Amino acid sequence: MDAFFEAGHISFDMTFDGNSGEWDLHHFAEPILVARRGGARYLAAVQITTELSFSEEKLHIVGQARFALWDVEKNEMIGQGTLGIDERGEEIDYEQTQYRFGLELGQELIRIWLDNH
Repeated sequence: MDAFFEAGHISFDMTFDGNSGEWDLHHFAEPILVARRGGARYLAAVQITTELSFSEEKLHIVGQARFALWDVEKNEMIGQGTLGIDERGEEIDYEQTQYRFGLELGQELIRIWLDNH
């Protein structure tokens, strides 16, 4: 989030009911309104779940991200997808893993945008 803000993008963290399984306009009305009022053209929504565990002195990170790109002006979802992570080992750097996962998410959101322009 900090990297987006520092690059001049509007970024905010907001609680919403994405666990219901439905990522429709009804569930995104408030985040879209906040984004529109802030001057945004698009809204990237990401829900990340991760689990950390240790076994035999090795760190294991398992997770999944669900993401969607919304056109704020049209109130339409442009595209959505999921991305998984499953890393294990003695030398795992959790912060580097988070960074890499975030980078992959950003690339997927850009791909969605490019596919629709």
